[in-house]
Amino acid sequence: MRILFALGGAAFASLSAAAFVSGCTDSACTEGRQISCACPGAKLTGVQLCQADGTYGACDCSASGEGGGAATSTTTGTTTSTTSTTSTGGAGGQGGEGGQMCPMGKELCGGSCVDTLTDEKHCGACETACPETASCTKGACVCPPNQVACGDKCVAILTDATNCGGCGHDCLGGMCASGLCPLSQLATGQEEAYGIAVDATGVYWTSAGVNQKVMRVSDPATPSAPETIASAQYLPRELAISTANPSTTLVWANHGIMDTNASIKILVASGMPADLAASAKDGLWSVATEGDFAFWLNRTEGELWRENVKTPGTPLKLASSLSTPFDVATDAAYVYWTDYSAGDVRRILHGGGMQQIIAKDLAAPTGVAARDNFVYFATDTSGEVSRVAAAGGKVEVLATAQSHPTSVAVDASFVYWTNHGTTDADGTVMKAPIGGGKSIVLAAAQNKPLQLALDATHVYFSTLGGKTIVRVAK
Repeated sequence: MRILFALGGAAFASLSAAAFVSGCTDSACTEGRQISCACPGAKLTGVQLCQADGTYGACDCSASGEGGGAATSTTTGTTTSTTSTTSTGGAGGQGGEGGQMCPMGKELCGGSCVDTLTDEKHCGACETACPETASCTKGACVCPPNQVACGDKCVAILTDATNCGGCGHDCLGGMCASGLCPLSQLATGQEEAYGIAVDATGVYWTSAGVNQKVMRVSDPATPSAPETIASAQYLPRELAISTANPSTTLVWANHGIMDTNASIKILVASGMPADLAASAKDGLWSVATEGDFAFWLNRTEGELWRENVKTPGTPLKLASSLSTPFDVATDAAYVYWTDYSAGDVRRILHGGGMQQIIAKDLAAPTGVAARDNFVYFATDTSGEVSRVAAAGGKVEVLATAQSHPTSVAVDASFVYWTNHGTTDADGTVMKAPIGGGKSIVLAAAQNKPLQLALDATHVYFSTLGGKTIVRVAK
């Protein structure tokens, strides 16, 4: 509290010393001194002036709560002393709005003095309300045990069907148990289930092993027995859907055996599969499509290829002498791929040209996906899922401590990936916000989940060890 004395020179000379100390038995009460005092209603503080008899006068609330603070004056003989308070703080209080003052440890919020360390409506700061049922502890909102804050309420994410395992994860009518939405098995007994893709006509996948087939379930909401749409393939691997033709067009890679029967196959609607490209060397694996083109990798030979889906002719080799190219993705202009051994992510224009490394010094990059000027990828040995600007730049790590992340997909809000795991029962399917945030488990205790695909509401994945095709709510 600031005390100002306005004393004229002549008046000061005529004022006796006794006028300052006469009757002041309390050393804290010196004539002319004032202290703050409580006022009713919105006027929180007033002033009390120390009188000549050593006691404080009545609390003066006439000016409290005003922008200029409270002021009072007293006259002794011919001398006037004027005392003012401001909102900059004072003995035992803190400044507040409009010159009002609160006791030490409290803040003025909406006309009331509150403790922002414990007040649920003003937790940590004024107007910062805690979710319903949460408490304010040391200035932070704390939900009850086994609940987390989702918007304006605390949620039991282990059982809440609209926030299952994390905020906003909706089981779409299914029950939430132990933080997981129910899984729907679309097919079982699928030997070496690898590639998977989905569109409005159904869910498609490749099954190698003894089957050597491409399979489909037409309605995943009410799945019937899977149907074979292509048989007698040669170690079919990844699968993609092209929109170059008016009807559904499937493109997949036949790995080949001992440098024979390696090819990129195409199937339009319900027709017969045909060669889009044949290869004299086996090792064909990863496939992606964009516009009129299909792109694929030969992992064994270290090559990236392209062919026109609508008017196939002579395939174009876009890159060669790669170390161990693992996965491929595209956007409207570029094709991107990960190189497991070289430890980098690269891109090249659809028509070819100079390769550009957009992320390097990575610990065995695996799956890759591209969307909205970002490239998302997983790294096997470091157990991370990350993103980088499509043109290159700083790598942003979105998830850590993953168990051999393998396949990656992305939509407008989340990045999704499979964790292959280390045993037959510890694989998982995960998602995390594309800009960073808490990861959510979509499927747990899976037997080596491998590839995944997305539609508007669900995630679809194959399990290499479990021999299943599964879907779960996004």
